[in-house]
Amino acid sequence: MQEEVTQKTIALSMKTGKLTAQALQAALKKYLQHRAKGPKLHHGKQSLKQLKAHSAAVYVFAGTANVEGGTYSVQQKYPDSAKGDEFVLNCYDANRANGTARINVTGGTFKNFNPADNKAEGEGNNFADNSLVVQKNNTVQNNDYYVGNAANEVIAAASKGEEIFVLNGTTLTNVPAGVIIQNGTDGEITVNGEKIGPNEGGDSGYVVPAPTTIVIITPSEDTTPKTEDQKNPSTGANDVVAAAVALMAVSALGAAVLTRKK
Repeated sequence: MQEEVTQKTIALSMKTGKLTAQALQAALKKYLQHRAKGPKLHHGKQSLKQLKAHSAAVYVFAGTANVEGGTYSVQQKYPDSAKGDEFVLNCYDANRANGTARINVTGGTFKNFNPADNKAEGEGNNFADNSLVVQKNNTVQNNDYYVGNAANEVIAAASKGEEIFVLNGTTLTNVPAGVIIQNGTDGEITVNGEKIGPNEGGDSGYVVPAPTTIVIITPSEDTTPKTEDQKNPSTGANDVVAAAVALMAVSALGAAVLTRKK
């Protein structure tokens, strides 16, 4: 972006009887005086007002900006309307090229700007690396891009029939049943543990199924009051029966002994 700002051609309109070097010099001097009154581009530590002069919400001259949350948009659009929102995030070009200016996005909401696929630093630039980036109900009226925790909050609040467009990242959790997932990445993503391929379900997308419910029925305990000998059959009534059988056996044995003595 910086090169486009500093390498523009200007046109001067002036009234003079004869165009001389002195007249041209005077005209250029007037132009430079007028330009000096305009917004000055600052570098390094800046106020929000100074940042707006770059037509960027976050502008890094040197160092690394870690964007972890918040909402970002530009009010002062870039002069070229086709690039009006292309520089919500931007680095000073020379320092970006030599690796001394960087932006890492792991969270936040971005208005009309996809931090995972933009032209701020060239076609297909990705500030988000592997962070999750989604859109909800992809429409012109709702052209917001959600990253990281902001994406997870939007997903968890989605209702049955609403669409979530996944543009970056690989893992979605806690997705409500009935929500439609559109996999706009180039690879496989995971939705509530299920593997979903690119363009899964075609234009209709992948509808998140309701979780499977498994019901386990266990026998209920008999709570009917029992008598003392019923509470534990192995030591109650059965003990009486066992004792009677034992006595019968002893009697029979005694009878056998008596018979032998005869």
